[in-house]
Amino acid sequence: MRAFRVFIFILITVGLVWLTIILIGKALSTTPATTTTTQTKSLSRYDATNTELVMLIDGPVQSDQTHQSLRITVAQNENAIELMNGYEGQVVNREAFASNSIAYAAFLKSLDKIGFGKPALKSISADERGYCPLRNRFIYTIEENGTQKQRTWTSSCGIGNYAGDQTLTRRLFIDQIPADAFRNILRSTSFSTQ
Repeated sequence: MRAFRVFIFILITVGLVWLTIILIGKALSTTPATTTTTQTKSLSRYDATNTELVMLIDGPVQSDQTHQSLRITVAQNENAIELMNGYEGQVVNREAFASNSIAYAAFLKSLDKIGFGKPALKSISADERGYCPLRNRFIYTIEENGTQKQRTWTSSCGIGNYAGDQTLTRRLFIDQIPADAFRNILRSTSFSTQ
């Protein structure tokens, strides 16, 4: 009977050692965990097209007579800035500047690096209206031949479905307009780009 107990004890000990070796081996294995990532499309595919990238800064929610917005459009051959009054977007001041394909490609690559092409966050509404009513909403679009290819937004309140770097994106768009022209457009207004 004693021999039988010893035999069972040895069997259990060998089994536990074997199980421990298997578990440690699996823990140390270099097999990567499987993750699912969404592949973003590179913006550089637009560098030789008629595609325009647009940032619309929609001002605080006010009466139609006092509401203002600012639109910056960046394209292969021209960059433009427009100050608009009212919710229907009546352009009251516009300046445009010649550009070229090299400048446009640099702009697109920069936006790529900061996540402009990332898919919109699904947990936030695609409709920015009503959000951050006392401050600005920033609407980013990719437009090709009058058709919107992508539309995302963020706000001064930190809410939005845009997944890229908000601060750098705004700065890149603003920097496509010469500083003196940018100041001139906003000179007689209290409009803020923040």
